[in-house]
Amino acid sequence: MTHALNSDRRRRNQAGYSLAEILVATAIFTVIILAAFLIYDQSNKIFKTSNEAADMQQSTRVAFDKLTGDIRMAGYDFDRDGRPMSSLALTWKPNTTFTAGTLIQPDPANGHTYVATAGGVSHSSQPAWPTGSKEQVKEGGTSTIIWQEAGNIYYQQPDEQIEFAGATAMTIRGNFDFESDAEHGNGREGKDVVPNLESTQFQVVTTGNDEIVTYALQSANSAKNTGVISFWADTNVPRSVHPGTRQKENEVRITGVDLTNANPPYTLYRYTLDPTTARPVGTPLADNIRSLTFKYFSDLAGTKEITTLPNGDGPYDGAKPDDIVAGRDTRTTIKSIQIALVGMNPQADPSYKDTADTIAPNYRKFELTSMIVPRNLGRRGMQEFSTTPPQKPTLESVCAGACNAVYLTWSAPTGGGGVDSYSILYDDTDCIGGFANSEDAGQNLDGYAGRKVVPGKTWHFAVQSINKWGAATSNCISIDVKNRTTPAEVDSLKASGGDDASYVALENQVELKFPALIKNDSAANEASCSGGTKLQQPTMPLAEKRYFRVYRARRADFDISDADVQMVLHENAPQPTLNGTDMVWLDTKAANCTDYYYRIQVVDYCARDKDMNDPKVASKAIGPVFPHESDAAIKGRANRTTAGVTPAKASAPVRVSDSCPAGLCSVTLSWNPVTKDSAGNTIAIDKYNIKVEKKVAGTWTTERTETITDGSTGITLTGIIQALEWRFSVQAEDCSNLAPYSDPLYYPCSFAGGTITVTVPTTFGGAGTSGDPWIVESPATVGITTGSPVKQIEIAVFQNDVQVGTTSTFSNTTTASASLPDLSDNGTPARVRILVTDNNNCTMYADRYIMDAAAPTCALADRNSDPSVVAWTSGSNTVNLKLKNSSNVQLTLEKIIIRWNPAVGEELDTVTFPGSGAVGVSCQLGTTTITAPSGTSKVAANDPGYNIAANFDLKGNKKLPSNPISSVCVVYKVPTGDRMLCSIAPNFGACADVTGAACQ
Repeated sequence: MTHALNSDRRRRNQAGYSLAEILVATAIFTVIILAAFLIYDQSNKIFKTSNEAADMQQSTRVAFDKLTGDIRMAGYDFDRDGRPMSSLALTWKPNTTFTAGTLIQPDPANGHTYVATAGGVSHSSQPAWPTGSKEQVKEGGTSTIIWQEAGNIYYQQPDEQIEFAGATAMTIRGNFDFESDAEHGNGREGKDVVPNLESTQFQVVTTGNDEIVTYALQSANSAKNTGVISFWADTNVPRSVHPGTRQKENEVRITGVDLTNANPPYTLYRYTLDPTTARPVGTPLADNIRSLTFKYFSDLAGTKEITTLPNGDGPYDGAKPDDIVAGRDTRTTIKSIQIALVGMNPQADPSYKDTADTIAPNYRKFELTSMIVPRNLGRRGMQEFSTTPPQKPTLESVCAGACNAVYLTWSAPTGGGGVDSYSILYDDTDCIGGFANSEDAGQNLDGYAGRKVVPGKTWHFAVQSINKWGAATSNCISIDVKNRTTPAEVDSLKASGGDDASYVALENQVELKFPALIKNDSAANEASCSGGTKLQQPTMPLAEKRYFRVYRARRADFDISDADVQMVLHENAPQPTLNGTDMVWLDTKAANCTDYYYRIQVVDYCARDKDMNDPKVASKAIGPVFPHESDAAIKGRANRTTAGVTPAKASAPVRVSDSCPAGLCSVTLSWNPVTKDSAGNTIAIDKYNIKVEKKVAGTWTTERTETITDGSTGITLTGIIQALEWRFSVQAEDCSNLAPYSDPLYYPCSFAGGTITVTVPTTFGGAGTSGDPWIVESPATVGITTGSPVKQIEIAVFQNDVQVGTTSTFSNTTTASASLPDLSDNGTPARVRILVTDNNNCTMYADRYIMDAAAPTCALADRNSDPSVVAWTSGSNTVNLKLKNSSNVQLTLEKIIIRWNPAVGEELDTVTFPGSGAVGVSCQLGTTTITAPSGTSKVAANDPGYNIAANFDLKGNKKLPSNPISSVCVVYKVPTGDRMLCSIAPNFGACADVTGAACQ
């Protein structure tokens, strides 16, 4: 039983798991399954996030690379020819003086230029401008101006490198097909391209409409795409916005964009314009963009942000080409750009929160930023040019009649390379070989030469066409140059402060105005032209050297030859300046509160020598006086208007001479003119008061006051009793404004300062007198020595009666040295007045005269007129140079510059200088500069034959060719220290391309 019971119990124990066991096992299995699911879910999330992040980054990077690549190229080759707008022409204006040769464009412009073939004053309204080549039109009314069509104006394109600069969008332009379109001139939008954008005024266009590129965003929510990008551009086919058409740039509008960055996700679009219609065409670059922002800076370092953005404001208007347009101007200041492009995941992640982004906080983002400095911003191209030299122009006529202004007309070459400019060549020797003088004529087909023409002999003229690759010279025409014209009377003259109440008085000066257009006498205004024709010259050309004379007196009925008349302006003084249609001149020697009367006269250069005129009388070049001497002169007056300003204190008077027969003396005094007021202004003084004091019983009392009212700076006082002590003082008066009296001159007195010695350390001749002034190289110094110690030494310098520089004062000394001012008016002596006051208050004076002389002019003969100047023998190896000094000063030879004939292949070996012997030369072909050794002999005054030998190193035993040298330039140093560049033209042309500055 027991055994059976135990067996039954064992069978029950082996029946299976208990409920508790099953529950425990199930719980464990559930935990394991949940853990597996959690691990799987987390892995799946990580995988999904990684994929999305990779897609977002890749998409953003591709778009960012395209965006930054385009912006780096902003403005590339956008203006290849770089033509300046209206570069040559003035704008026509009514009632304005235009001289022959003036180039203008109409107003409004029509794309053509016109040259005045006859000058004069323009009419009140424009003529009907012809547009045919070389067509002519005469102005209306009594105007004498004839205009000739002179070709088209080439305008600068109004295109901008940055067309729109916004906070979330940007438009640029550039020649983006430069490398991919080599067959069309590397991206030119010209005649071989459809559409052809080039035109007569815009001959090189490199950016088509499809190269105007805009970057902007479109929201996935189409209702939010309400933004508009608006900018202005010349999108016409062909390009046509310029002053000639008076057109305004077209407005380009790109709609359907969102400029807020507030409605993500976005698609980044790249917009271009249709090549023909200019309609915007958008290309998507990347989806899931969170934002796009631009910042603009006016410096390369990105530190000066432009906070007021110009967007696309500011159209260029061909009808108002000179208007300042704020938006355009701001865009031109952009130098660097910061770009930030932010991508975003396509799906929100509830477990992610971007606290900085309140609009899309549950989207993961990827940001790319870059600071870009586009290398092309602010750069323009250069005009394309041909590498072919020009052909010869044809000189058609040469006309001489004005004193020194010769008028030429010519026609352009019919072939060869383009002409950059023309030069007028002329010489007084012959038509063979080189011409010693040249004047630039720009791109005109006519012009005046006159700068170095000396009338009275035959001159020879040609015209040279020039470009970067060569030059060609026209035929030569010779003509006898003499003055055959006479200036007409000036037809009006106005003076400030006179009878015209609208022309108010000025302070310290009288202003004169008269017409800038100076006419010729109608009976003497004809020029003789080559071929026997005549040219009427009703007005004096600007190239003619003309001068004005102004006469002044205190009365209205004066004749210019009267003794009390002053010529206050003459041909050797600075001439009036042009102000609009008037010439203006200031009479700074007119005293305030004094009535003056004026007459004016015109003379030309030929008034200085009768032989320059035809007939041979100097009066041929002198015009009549205006107003006529039978009429009242023109009144002018200067008035003091500044309160509290008085004349400066006069210098102490000096005794010039005295005479005391029977003990009653006549004493002559002199003093320096007062030329400044207490405010430092330049003034003229007509009125001086001289106080005469005598000492009675030890006390100084005023005996009388003498007054001068004609501006004199000297007086003779009579009735001076020799037995008494006297003193004299001077006071300047300006409109009742009194200056302090000067320091007194005591009389009689015995000067105790001993001998006064005045020296100038370095002079180049002269004795210091008014008739023989010291020649100095100013600024210079002057030294004074007295025999005994003195109380004071004063030094003042006057030129044309006006003090130049400041007064130098020295106290308690026996020596003084003062710097003299720069005497810019060469040829006019300056007076140095030295006042020396001894310890007894007795004053002595000394006057010395100095002058800054101009350097001597070059006088080197041309080889064609003197073959010995540059001599060689074909087959030899030596060239002899004979220099010439026709001046009266000794010259120091500093350098010789040899320009080779292009066909020469030899080299210099040595150059033999007088006094120094042979000097070795390290030579480069083309142009060789040889510096003279320090021991080289100086070129003596009036030396006609200073000989130098240049030896050639003949390579390969070759012999000297027939024309080894094309020109020789010689640099001298003149005694005053100036340098002088002189040229010898042995075969052709002068050394115009070797400037003085290059030789220093």
